[in-house]
Amino acid sequence: MSDQTKWRFCAKCHVMFYNGFDARGSCPHDGGAHAPVGLNFQLPYGGPETDHAQRNWRFCRKCFAMHWAGATTQVCNRGGGHDPTGSFEFSLPHDLPETASAQSNWRFCDKCSNLFWAPAPNSSCSAGGPHVAQGWVFTLPHRADHVYDSGPITSNLPLGGWAHLFVQPNGGWTFSTHAHDSGADNIDYALGAVIVNRFGQPFTFAHQGHVEGTTAGLPFGTPNRDNDQTTSGTDPRLAAEYDNLADADLACSLTGQDKLVGGLDAWLQDLAQQALTQLGKAAVTAIVAAV
Repeated sequence: MSDQTKWRFCAKCHVMFYNGFDARGSCPHDGGAHAPVGLNFQLPYGGPETDHAQRNWRFCRKCFAMHWAGATTQVCNRGGGHDPTGSFEFSLPHDLPETASAQSNWRFCDKCSNLFWAPAPNSSCSAGGPHVAQGWVFTLPHRADHVYDSGPITSNLPLGGWAHLFVQPNGGWTFSTHAHDSGADNIDYALGAVIVNRFGQPFTFAHQGHVEGTTAGLPFGTPNRDNDQTTSGTDPRLAAEYDNLADADLACSLTGQDKLVGGLDAWLQDLAQQALTQLGKAAVTAIVAAV
């Protein structure tokens, strides 16, 4: 059995929808896109049906909602029934106690067949009016921590690396980086990273270090081509924005310190602005530097 992240609660209609695409489906509350807030759910698929897990929950490729494909009555906000073509078959746990990493009170709607969170008031159903809960009480696992990976980072120097950022709900963070010199010269480097919340507030992280090229090993030594660093801390500003960082991407840059004409802070400001531009957000007014 596997699982899929980026399933979110919609603040407008209260359904569970998939937030892994640039588009955000269709919300019955106002016909616009879904509005993701809160937890980042990690839902299991491919598993068997058991006394505490129901199969045949599917993603609708039209409205992006999680719905039960076995329902005889299905109403999609894009018209007609739901379209689960090509989606995973999820096996969702039910009638289990709520824990720190699993939220209860998710229900099947008898009118539209979508999965929605029953405690939220003023829900909007695709069939009109509020959702109507029937059947099992689902308890759904969610990620208690945000994890961001850069993938390979390149530069305009014979210098590459990667970055990994781990953020906890209490604002605790761990920033790990790796840099590698593949050239002849030694390099003093800076590796910067930024994540941006859904309101356009950037949080920056940076490491500075030194790696050696082949000339450092002449005539008989072995150059230290790699540099690994890990820094941890706690920042209440990250805790306050934790829910709004669930879908953030980690934007990174790697360069030689001699290239930082305006200094590290100015370079990170430029990196934050580049990230905001890619997201179509407004210009940076103030960045939050965690490290």
